[in-house]
Amino acid sequence: MLIAKTDQAHVELSRQFADRVVQKSYLALVLGTRLPDKGSIKSTFGRRPSDRKQFTGRPGAGTREAVTDYQVLARASLCSLVLVRPKTGRTHQIRVHLSENGYPIVGDRVYGRAYPRMGSRPEDEVASLRDMKRHALHAWSIRFLHPVTGQPKTIVAPLPPDFRRLLAAIFGEDWESI
Repeated sequence: MLIAKTDQAHVELSRQFADRVVQKSYLALVLGTRLPDKGSIKSTFGRRPSDRKQFTGRPGAGTREAVTDYQVLARASLCSLVLVRPKTGRTHQIRVHLSENGYPIVGDRVYGRAYPRMGSRPEDEVASLRDMKRHALHAWSIRFLHPVTGQPKTIVAPLPPDFRRLLAAIFGEDWESI
């Protein structure tokens, strides 16, 4: 979240969002390991006809374009850590794009299978994933041009403790070197 202290800063930051100058990066832990190393997901985007509270990127869903770029940072037996960069800012875009392409975010009960199926192995990885009581998606960084100086500015939000514990359990204590 960015907060402008002056009207001038607000106008400039709003322009940067509208012109897609602002770069947002998220970390997501998804179920599945066969996601290509990097790629881009593009779709039209809109509300799901059967449930107006949910969104979909399925063909014919809407007229607004949605684009999500991603890069796999690490893979475990049942899941992958993914760096996600949405190019557009649609509601639930990351969750919908990953889930509808077969890689739901761990803990996301709305847009996908939240946890591995019962009987999945290895059991310790399953147990760690099931300990995550929310979806494993984190708004990690935002990059923009300072509204007064024009200099590039990047703000990084540290991972919450539950997400850090999960990554350490899945990828080992040195997961940060990934």
